[in-house]
Amino acid sequence: MDVKSTYPTGKPKSHFWRIFCQIVTLLFLVSAPIAIIVNIFVGGPQWSVVVVLAEILIWASFLSPSPYNLNRISQFIKVLVSILILLIAVEVFIKGGWGLFVIPIVSWGGLTVIGILFLSDFRRQKHQSIPFLFIIIVCLVFGITGTFASFAEVKWVYIVLVGVSLAWLIVCIVLLNKTIWTDFKKKINTK
Repeated sequence: MDVKSTYPTGKPKSHFWRIFCQIVTLLFLVSAPIAIIVNIFVGGPQWSVVVVLAEILIWASFLSPSPYNLNRISQFIKVLVSILILLIAVEVFIKGGWGLFVIPIVSWGGLTVIGILFLSDFRRQKHQSIPFLFIIIVCLVFGITGTFASFAEVKWVYIVLVGVSLAWLIVCIVLLNKTIWTDFKKKINTK
């Protein structure tokens, strides 16, 4: 029986790239404990958590890409989520005070870029609609929560996030009315 793989084969990494990744990984493994130790002795905000998290997110996003999601939408969503996680960590551990203003702006900017990528090659990218729809729904929920929550001092960024999320959701529903349901059934098929 001849089994045909539906996953892209991917290009073999060059020798230089493998050595570069190993060196950067080694630097990350050495610098993470050093940052934690320095933060413990110096005191103050827990900036070492942000440093370690940034190293993990850089490694996961760029140095160790997933072989199964080689499409540009999934890769950009992974980078966008990494950036948002890092911004949330900066806000929580360093308490900059600007995170509740910046995170929605980065979210709707990222949604716009993902939407442009999605529409630029629609025939090939329409089968990658589930990750795009998932990030739209997450941004929509976050925007609605920020609009009505008392923690948000500046409401307009959340209102724009809700508007951008709804606009992309409507575009997806109009363009993918039948494809959405078949892709969704394929993703959660348990047979």
